[in-house]
Amino acid sequence: MRHIGLLIVCVAVAGCAGQRMREARKAFAAARSVCNAQWPTTTRDTALPRANCVSNAEETTILPASGDFADLVQQRIAFRNALAAKVASGEVSPPDAELQFAQYNTELSNAAHAREAQMATEQAERIQAASSSLAATAALMEAARPSYAPPAQMYSQPTAVRTNCYSNGSFTNCTSQ
Repeated sequence: MRHIGLLIVCVAVAGCAGQRMREARKAFAAARSVCNAQWPTTTRDTALPRANCVSNAEETTILPASGDFADLVQQRIAFRNALAAKVASGEVSPPDAELQFAQYNTELSNAAHAREAQMATEQAERIQAASSSLAATAALMEAARPSYAPPAQMYSQPTAVRTNCYSNGSFTNCTSQ
């Protein structure tokens, strides 16, 4: 029974986490729109403030909801800020920085999918173990169940009883065979 409760909690938490991330993405999109409105294009002069704005938005919206993927979000933020510094110094052009960021983001996305697959496999293994444990417990309980069948003689067929009665004055005498 404890395992069933654990499974229900896991499913409920997963559902809540999904909803939390959807809300975080909406909030991030709104915050990013503000950044895009302030710095519509990335140039040497706008690279750092634009990256800081987007990174701050991501830190306050996505990062708190990212759970097991927080390290990947932090890596993306750090990479974005490092690229912005390279653009600001003239070391990398804005189009090259966008390409590098897209490639790095793809790598992070692949890492996230691999981690998600691993976590799903581990969860399936835990569920299988819980199911096996429940099945074993049910089998033990069934085997330990006492038998409540009444003794066999109670099921025997009733036999006909003959009763003979004789009257002797005011008395009646009956015998059964």
